[in-house]
Amino acid sequence: MYWLTGSLTRLVAIILNYIKRGDAAGTPFEDHFTWQIRTFWWAVLGHVIGFALIWVGIGFLILAAVSIWTLYRIIKGWLFLYEGKPIEPRAWF
Repeated sequence: MYWLTGSLTRLVAIILNYIKRGDAAGTPFEDHFTWQIRTFWWAVLGHVIGFALIWVGIGFLILAAVSIWTLYRIIKGWLFLYEGKPIEPRAWF
């Protein structure tokens, strides 16, 4: 059940990011929208690669690394947003 609800909330979030991105243009929040969108798509790519390589054995390590990286970016984004700081959307970390 978590897979369904977790995936559903992620899809809703990315759709809202794309819809509301124009409203944030020119504001301090614009970079946060870009940060979230980039986090989503890079995480999707990382998970696809990880799942494709599970049969080799390294896929589990890739999936773990992508999950930790995603969690880090979510926490960093929230902290910067809470403090009202701009964030560099093209940064990896």
